[in-house]
Amino acid sequence: MSEVEVIPQYFHQALVDGRIRILENVRALIYKTDPQLFDLLDYENDMVFNEPFLFAYFYSKGKGATLEQILWGHIEKDKQPKCINAKIDEYGFIYLPKVGWIKTNQANREAVITFTVGTDSMSVTVDGNDIEFDFEPILLTANKHFEVVKHQHTLLANHFFDSKNRIIKVEIDNITNSQKENLSKAFSLIQNFEPEYYKLLEQSILKLMIFNDPEVKRNSFATLSVHGCAFFNSFQREYDEVFFVEDIAHQCGHVVFNNIIYERRDVFKISSETIIKEKGFLGMIVNLLEDRTLFVAFHAMFTYYGISRCLFACITKAELSALQKHEAMGRLAFCLRKYKNDINLLGKLDEDGKSVYFTDDGILLYQPMVTLYNKIQMELGSQLSKINLLNQPYNFSVKNFHKSNPLK
Repeated sequence: MSEVEVIPQYFHQALVDGRIRILENVRALIYKTDPQLFDLLDYENDMVFNEPFLFAYFYSKGKGATLEQILWGHIEKDKQPKCINAKIDEYGFIYLPKVGWIKTNQANREAVITFTVGTDSMSVTVDGNDIEFDFEPILLTANKHFEVVKHQHTLLANHFFDSKNRIIKVEIDNITNSQKENLSKAFSLIQNFEPEYYKLLEQSILKLMIFNDPEVKRNSFATLSVHGCAFFNSFQREYDEVFFVEDIAHQCGHVVFNNIIYERRDVFKISSETIIKEKGFLGMIVNLLEDRTLFVAFHAMFTYYGISRCLFACITKAELSALQKHEAMGRLAFCLRKYKNDINLLGKLDEDGKSVYFTDDGILLYQPMVTLYNKIQMELGSQLSKINLLNQPYNFSVKNFHKSNPLK
C-alpha cells in the first residue's frame, strides 16, 4: 500500500503560530499575578507556559493550588526557591508539576514546602508544624514524552460534569494503573507508524488523564480550560491500545486544532459561530439533526482526520493481532461515516466555484482532510463497506462490533 501524504507544513506552522498567541496570554497572566515568580522562568521555553495546570489555575481563580507550586518544577534548578507556599487540595494532595505528588492526611489547608539544598528531600508545614506525608514521583508514558496525571485534583475535578452541568465523580487511580501500559503502547504505535501526526502531539500535549465513568455521563474530552491535556474515559473492559490510538488522535486532536485555528478569521469567510444549515427538502431533514456551528463541525472533521491517519497507519503497517486489526477496521469504518458527512457539509461552493465557508488559508486545512478520506476509501473502501455498524451506540462499542462482525 502507498504511503499517506505527509501532513502539510502549513499545519505545523499554524500550530506554532496559534500556540504562540495562546501562550502570550498565559505569560501576561503570570506576570500580572506574580512578577517576581515570572522573572524566574525561562521566557523563551513555550512548554513552561503550556503547562495545563496553569490554564486550570487561572480558570478556577486559584482554587486548590498556588501559582508557586505549579511553576516550581518548571524553574531551572539554580533558580528554584528553597521555600514555597502551597495548598493541600480537597483530596489531600499537593501536586508539583514535573516533580510529583505529596500525599498528606489533611485537606483544604495552606502549607509551606521547604526544600533542602543539594538534596531531593523536603518538609511540609501547616500552621508552623511539620506534617507527615508520602511522596510519589510523576508518571510518564514509556517514551517519557507525556505525563499521565494519576490522581484526581481540585483543579481538574470541576471539569467532570454531566449533560446538565452537574459535577460527577470519576475513578482515576485504579484505571490508570490498569491502563497505563496500553496508553504507552498506543503512543508507541503512533510514534512509529504515524510520526507526522506524532510531531503535532509533541508540540501540543504535556499531560494526559485516564478516568473511568462507567455510566458515561462524561465522555472522553479536551478543553481549553486545561489546555495541553487530554482526558480518556476508559469505561469498557475490552479497551486496549487500539482504543487509545483512536482516543489519543481524537482528544489530543482537539488540543492540536485549538492551536492551529486560534485565529478563526484567518480560516473562515463567515462567522465561525454560524449554525450550518442545508437547503431544500432533504436539508430540512438534515437540519433537524444538525445544530453545530461551523467551528464545531470543522473541529470535529480535524479529529476524524487524525483518527483516520492513525488507525490507517496501524492497520497497514503495525503488527497488530488479527483481533486488534479487525477492531481497528471497525473503528475506522465508524469514523469514516462521520468524516464523509462533514466533508460534504463543509465542502459547499458558491456560484464562482469558491468555498462558501473557507478562506484560502482555510482551504489549506480542509483540502488535505478530503485527500486523506479519498485515499483511504480507495485503499480500504471495499473492505470497510462490508462492516456492519447498525448496532453501534454513540461511543464505539467493541462488544457490539464483534457481535455483528465476528472475526472469520
